[in-house]
Amino acid sequence: MDFGSIVLIVVSGLALGSLYCIMSMGLTLTFSTLKAFNFSHGAIIALGAYLTYFFLTTMGVHYSLAIMLMVVCCLVIGIVIERTILKRLLAKGLMEIIIGTLGIALLIENIVLLVFGGRLKRLPVPIEGAVALGSGSISYYDLVILGCGLLILAVMAYFLKRTRVGMAMRAVAQDKEASHAVGIPVARVNMYAFAISVALAGLAGAFMGSVYFMTPSMGNDALTRAFLICVLGGLGSIKGTVLAAFVVGIIESVTALILGIYWTPLVLFVFMMAVLIIRPSGLFGEEA
Repeated sequence: MDFGSIVLIVVSGLALGSLYCIMSMGLTLTFSTLKAFNFSHGAIIALGAYLTYFFLTTMGVHYSLAIMLMVVCCLVIGIVIERTILKRLLAKGLMEIIIGTLGIALLIENIVLLVFGGRLKRLPVPIEGAVALGSGSISYYDLVILGCGLLILAVMAYFLKRTRVGMAMRAVAQDKEASHAVGIPVARVNMYAFAISVALAGLAGAFMGSVYFMTPSMGNDALTRAFLICVLGGLGSIKGTVLAAFVVGIIESVTALILGIYWTPLVLFVFMMAVLIIRPSGLFGEEA
């Protein structure tokens, strides 16, 4: 294996990790802030892909504008879901949250099926071409995904560490009761966190729609992969989720090249079991 092939594996893995990072970050943000696992996250990823497809094909707008319109729609949808459904579920209990978010997922999936049909669709790739590396090549679009993933990661880091809303989210994630006692509007912070989570899921769907074929149930596999990454990184740890996303991306890239794509789920499962045996709380998770 020459140097170019090694670079190809690393870059491909980082590009895949960037996609997984966008896909999983919103799920971790919801869990850390609201202390609830959102089982509708996968369906929202599919919704983001189909909304982008609608703005591109039906409305005929530019690709970048379609992405921005999709993000705005997802933010509004996230606010509506949190205010009308999730807020009430959080006051109930764990079982109600699980059943409620599963119900939201089924509702979104069936609405997408009714509106867009069940036939396979795919978003056009916004940029064509590839760069030759060693015995293979990496597409310009993979580099775009890598760049966008790193940009989103930088924006989220700045948002959480430098803005008032971001610092409030971190405070609520650490101690909700203490945050409420010092005057932080916990209910409003929960709304912001869930809306941002939905927007990130929509962005992941927009990128996935250009890489994989789109179906109304495409989010099921994405939810499983995002959950695996969150568990590996440590539930509620954004830093752990980011690291786990890139590690999983590189492992998948190496496994697909050496053993074949069908071996990747087994290798990931073995890796996850090994990590959880050594660190049951994940890479950066805290015992509770």
